[in-house]
Amino acid sequence: MKNKILDILYKNMGSAVSGQELSRRLGVSRTAVWKHIKALSAEGYSIKSSGGKGYNLTQSDVLNEYELRKTIGEDIPFVFKKSIDSTNNLAKKIAVETENSFMFVVAENQESGRGRLGRSFESANKKGIWCSFILKPDLDPESALIITVAAASAVCKTIEEVCELETGIKWPNDIIAGKKKICGILSEMSCETGAIEYIVVGIGINIKQTLNDFSDEVAEIATSVLLEAGRRCLRAEIISSLCYNMQEVYGLVKEGNIKEIVNRWKKYSVTDGKAIKIIKNGVIANVFAEGIDDRGRLIITDENGVKTEYNSGEISIRGIMGYT
Repeated sequence: MKNKILDILYKNMGSAVSGQELSRRLGVSRTAVWKHIKALSAEGYSIKSSGGKGYNLTQSDVLNEYELRKTIGEDIPFVFKKSIDSTNNLAKKIAVETENSFMFVVAENQESGRGRLGRSFESANKKGIWCSFILKPDLDPESALIITVAAASAVCKTIEEVCELETGIKWPNDIIAGKKKICGILSEMSCETGAIEYIVVGIGINIKQTLNDFSDEVAEIATSVLLEAGRRCLRAEIISSLCYNMQEVYGLVKEGNIKEIVNRWKKYSVTDGKAIKIIKNGVIANVFAEGIDDRGRLIITDENGVKTEYNSGEISIRGIMGYT
C-alpha cells in the first residue's frame, strides 16, 4: 500500500493530492491513508500536509528497495538490506548460489565494513553508499586487478555525473577528492582450477558525512561529497548511475577492451607521472609511477632506472591523504 501511495505522489510531484483522492483510488479509508503517510514520513520521506489541499511529496534522500527499483528498473537484480555486517560478506554467499553474472548487494547501514590490508572502513551510518557487485568474468586470477581499476573509473564517472564533483584514482582503489579519500574499493574473489569463479567488488562512497561523522584519525584522511561539493545528492540516483557505469566497464572487461579501460584510468589517475613511496612488507621505496599495464599493475621506475610492474601493496603520494 505504501508503494502505491508513493507511485501516486511521485506522479503528482509538486502538487498536492487530497486524502479523499488517495482513499478513492486505493479503495481504503482516509484514516488508513493517513497511517501510511505517517509511516512513510517516519522512513524519511518529506510529505507535507496542507489543510484542505492534501499531501505533497518533495524530494527526499530515502534509500530502500522501492527507490532503487524506481531508478534502476527491473532488469538488474539486487538485494537491499537496511543493516548488515558487510555487503561483501553477503555478496560472497550469494555469488556461490546465483547464476546471475552481474548483480549487487546494497545496505543503508554497514556495521563491519572492511578495507584493503585488513583495515576497518567506517560505514556504520546512513550517510554513504555501501554496496558490492557480484561479477563472474571468464578471466584468470592474474587479471582480477584490471576489474578493480575499471570499477574505480566507474566510480569517478558516477560522482562526476551525479554530484558534479571531480575526483581522481590513487592506485589501485582509492578515490580522491580534495586530496582526501572519498571512496574505497575492496575486491575479493574465489578461484577454481585456475579461473575466477566469481569476484565481488565492494564500493563504499562517503556522501553526506560532516567532519563530526568521522573519528579523529579518519577525519585527517577522509572526506565526503557534502564536504567537497556542498551538495546533497540522492543516494538512490548515485547507485543507479554507478550500476550502469559498472555494467559498462564490466562489458569492456568481458570484451577484452583493455585499451579503453586504461584510457579511462589515465583520465582520472592521480598516480601517473608522480614520485611516490611504495610500502610493502614494512619496506619503503621511492619510485616514479609511469602508469598501468594491461593487467592493471602499476608500472614503476626505481632510483636506478629499473622499470618493473607492481601488483599489490600500498603507495603514498605527496600532498594526498595526510602525506606531506
